[in-house]
Formats: sequence, C-alpha cells, structure tokens
Amino acid sequence: VMQLKSALAQSENQAQRDLAAALDRQELALARARSEAEQVLMSTRQELSESTRQAAISALDVMQLKAALQQTQGQAQADASAALERQERALAVARQDAEAAL
Repeated sequence: VMQLKSALAQSENQAQRDLAAALDRQELALARARSEAEQVLMSTRQELSESTRQAAISALDVMQLKAALQQTQGQAQADASAALERQERALAVARQDAEAAL
C-alpha cells in the first residue's frame, strides 16, 4: 500500500511538472505570437503611412502639372495672339505700300 501511495504521489508530481512545463511552453508561444502580431501591425502602419505620404506627393505633383499646363496654355495663347497682331500689322503695312505704289 505504501509503495502504491508513493508511486501515486510520484505520478501526480510528474503530471504536475508536465502540466507546468506545457503551460510554460504555451505562454512562450503566446508571447511570441503577440510579439509577431505587434511587429506586423507596426510594419502595416509604416506601410500605410508611407502609402499616404506617396499619395499626398502624387496629388501635389498632379496639381503642379496642372498649374504648369495652364501656364503653358496661357503663354501659347498669348504668343498666338501676338503673332496674329504682328501678321495684321505686316498686312496693313503691305496694303499701305501697295496702295502707295498704285
């Protein structure tokens, strides 16, 4: 009977040690999983922040391109208008010269 009690006590002690070891492994696995999740979250936040920054830069680039295009179009219209005025003056001078020659 004493041997059975001793064997039972040893068996219970071993079961408790095994359970404690299993709990320790589970806690370590949870801590690793939590750490990995936090790293993924930080990485995702950084990627989102970078994407937001790139989108803002792209929007600014588009606005600058639109402004440059409008400025170029305005300059082209001014240049065309000036060329028409020079052509009209040249035609007027040529008409006056022709009339004077007649």
